[in-house]
This record gives sequence, structure tokens and C-alpha cells, in this order.
Amino acid sequence: MKRGIVLAIIVLAMLRPANARSEPRAAAAGSEDGSSFTLEAALAATRRGHPLLRAASSVVAAAHAYAFTSGHWTNPIVDATWLQAVRRSSYDPSGVPSIGVTQFIEIAGAPRARRRSALAEAHATESDREALLRDLEWSVREAVIRLAAEHERRRIQEDALADLERAEGIVLRRVDAGRAPRYDASRIAIAVEQVRADAAEAAAAIARTRGDLEVAVGPSARELNGVPRYDLAEPPASSSLELAELEAARRADVVAARRRAEAAGEDVAVAKRSVAPGIGVRLGAGYGQAPGQADVSVGVVVPLPVLERGGGSIVAARAVAEERRARADALESSVVQRVRSAHAELSIRVAAFTKYREHVRQLDERLRSEAEAGYRDAKLSVLELVDALRSLRDARLRAVDLAEAAHLAKTALGRAVGGDARER
Repeated sequence: MKRGIVLAIIVLAMLRPANARSEPRAAAAGSEDGSSFTLEAALAATRRGHPLLRAASSVVAAAHAYAFTSGHWTNPIVDATWLQAVRRSSYDPSGVPSIGVTQFIEIAGAPRARRRSALAEAHATESDREALLRDLEWSVREAVIRLAAEHERRRIQEDALADLERAEGIVLRRVDAGRAPRYDASRIAIAVEQVRADAAEAAAAIARTRGDLEVAVGPSARELNGVPRYDLAEPPASSSLELAELEAARRADVVAARRRAEAAGEDVAVAKRSVAPGIGVRLGAGYGQAPGQADVSVGVVVPLPVLERGGGSIVAARAVAEERRARADALESSVVQRVRSAHAELSIRVAAFTKYREHVRQLDERLRSEAEAGYRDAKLSVLELVDALRSLRDARLRAVDLAEAAHLAKTALGRAVGGDARER
């Protein structure tokens, strides 16, 4: 009889439909002042004010500005000369001026190749910013889940403390009536203090997790007051593995790697076209040697690829392009593997949480009153009563652990896929 009662008590608080103390709640309770915030609010605060996003936007702007400049020809050069006679000169005694303008004409198309390379790099920085945003948002979602779970653990610890304090009252009444030894009062007093310390630990964990959330959100975290309203009661939905793999192929960091490989490919063209990039043309004018003589001049400068024919630069550019393509392939392959493992973990954790929740829903709240009645009737010792109440608390905490693990597994899959971190 004792074994049956204790076993029933151990699983009692896993789920108690009457007061919802046996499983994670659908939403965390408000703070002392009743304030709370949603995941959407936390994500919006991140997008609105995180310094890293501002820094990434500046990088994008700089990359586009560089792409605009890289496609231009070099500026023309103006040179002016003044010739002053020293002796026996046919020049005008006051000196002879001349002026010229030199322009390098890049007929090989190197500027266009440089612009294509710079634009690909600029687009890669846009994908970098998108990848950073997604990573920050998934970090925020993870912090919100952990904070909601910590608040739920604190509530469970406070409920367990209330249960033990009520049981302590029963024990003290039996001790005062001489129906139980003094040891029972001492033993349950120790249990009460232990659970009270556990409740303080839970409060400290909330403070630490709140700090993690503020780091993830950034300066705008001050707008988020109270506790998060996040649904831990229901297991997260699992998506199709095939769809997840297709979406992962469009991850922002994968796109950025492909665009940098494209930019490196354009750098090969730049290296080739830079061997003989074009010709220099000079137009000049000045006074001649005879009195009243005016001259004009036209000159052409042609670089000869004799000493340096681009062998090293072209080979290096090709090597860099191959390295970029290989890194992009490696990244895409690793993303697919992470998606598969994260999807498998999510399926297992959701199944474990669902099975646990459905099993404990079959329990009856009357078992608690039967346990307390068992001690009153001397069918259970104080050790069995304390163990039963603490086991109930541990069962409720285990339910929170399973719920948190399932939702964090969903977050890990979303981070691997690189999709939207909003609640869905």
C-alpha cells in the first residue's frame, strides 16, 4: 500500500489540470507589476536598435560606394611647362609656356570587370547583414525561451515551497499532539529550507538569463519590461526535412559565400585585363621656337607587357577564386548536415515531450490529498512524505526541461535553416 501511494505521488505534479501546476503554462505570468512582453516585441527591438546591425549597414554602404568608384577610369593629368632661355636661345626672351593633358584610356575593359567584382562583393555584404540579423533574432528567441522556462521553474519552486509549508503544518500538529516524534518536525524544517534556497537559485537564474536576453537584443532591451509571454505548454511544430533543406540552400551566409566566389571569378578577368589595360593619350599646346609660332602635340603611351605579363597575378586570382568556390561548397554541405541533425533532434525531443505530457495527464489530483492523509493516519513516515513532495516538484521541473529542450531544438533547426525567427 505504501509503495503504491509513494509511486503515485512521485508523478502527481507532472500535470494537474485543476490548477495547471503539473506542466509548463501556455504563457509566463506577469511580473510583480503585471508587465510582460512578447517574442515579436523582442525581435522588433533587436531590429530597431542593435549596434551590430548599424555597423553592418555601414559596411554595405561602403561596399556599394567602392563599387561605384571602381568602375571609373583614372583621372586625366594636366601638366604645364615653362621654358626660359639661358643663352643663345631662339625662344622668346621672356620664356615659352606649354601645357598638356594626359588621359589613360582603359580599352581592355578592366574598369567594367572591377565594377562587376565590387558589385558582387557589395551584394555579399548585404547577405552578411541579413545573416547577422537572422543570427541575432534566433539568439533573441533562444534567450526568450530560456527566460520563460526560468520563470516557470521559479513558479514551480514557489509552489513546492507552499506544499512543504502546508505539509510542515500537518507534521507540527501531529508532533504537538504527541502522535509523531520531534524528529519529524526537524526533518521537514530542513526540507522547507532546502526548497526555499532552491527558489532563491531560480530567482538568480532569472537574473542571469535576463542578462543574456539584453545582450542579444541590444540597447533597446530596456523597452522590454516584465517576463516573456511564450507558449511552453504545447510542443513546437516540426517542418518537412525536404523543405528545410531547400530553404537552407538559400541561407544568407551561403548566398554571401557564393557571391564572394563570383567576385573572385571577376578578379581573374581583372588580372587578365590589367596586363595590357589600355593606352595613354596626351594632347599639348605651346609656343614654338620662331617668333609668333604656336604648336600643338599629340602623344601616345603604350605599356608593353614584356617584363611582367600577369603570370603571377592571374594564377593567384584563379587560386583565390577556386578557394572561394570550395569554401562555399563546404559551407553549403555543412549547412545541410546541420539541418538534418537538428531536424532529427527536434523530432525526438517533441516526441519525448508529447509522450511525457500525455502520460501525466492521466493522473488524478486526489493523490496529493491521499498522501497527506497517509501521513496523518501514520501510513507514511515523514521521510516518505518529504520525498514524495520533492519528487512531485522534480517531476514538474522535468516537464519544464522537456518543454524547453523541445523549443530550443526548434530554435536550433531554425538557426540551421536560416529562416525567420518569428513565432510560428
